[in-house]
Amino acid sequence: MNIKRLAAVFLLFLLFLASVASAEVDNVPPTSSVNLDSNTWLPRSLLVISCQDLNSGCKQWEGPYGTYSVKYRNQKLPINACTPCPASFGDWEPFYPVYFSTNGQYHIEFYSEDNAGNVEEVKTFFLFVDQSLPTEPEPVLNGLGEQGSFDLTSLAGIVGVLIAIIAGFLFFKSKKSQEQKGGKN
Repeated sequence: MNIKRLAAVFLLFLLFLASVASAEVDNVPPTSSVNLDSNTWLPRSLLVISCQDLNSGCKQWEGPYGTYSVKYRNQKLPINACTPCPASFGDWEPFYPVYFSTNGQYHIEFYSEDNAGNVEEVKTFFLFVDQSLPTEPEPVLNGLGEQGSFDLTSLAGIVGVLIAIIAGFLFFKSKKSQEQKGGKN
């Protein structure tokens, strides 16, 4: 064999060893983040969960509308149900942005995996959707509150007006009687 060929093969072998030795091993799982704060009450919301991985990249799963990098499962509960409730989740599915508009509590679990096989710990998220209109308290009329109880603020106002009327009446009556007696000042 020719020395030049042998040197070229040896050089290629050394380059291969150098590239393998310098390659980092990815032992770091990806991180998923949510666009909303957990335990939030909203009338409706678009939930977006995204994956970040700086080493090997986020693994992609086929979903109903394309490929996605996060898996999730959801447990919908009626408003004012227990939080957290015993798990009755469905299967893990690829996550795509979801618009929540139905009243209820949503207990969502999610995780990501990278292309090196590192799996993030399962994270939990709670979302509360309530589209019902707020109720206004009944107005207080004529000094009476709920169930016939007195509203002292209204009662004090009524008493103040009555005192002013009586005082005015007495003042003008005494002035008129002084004028009739001839006691003009």
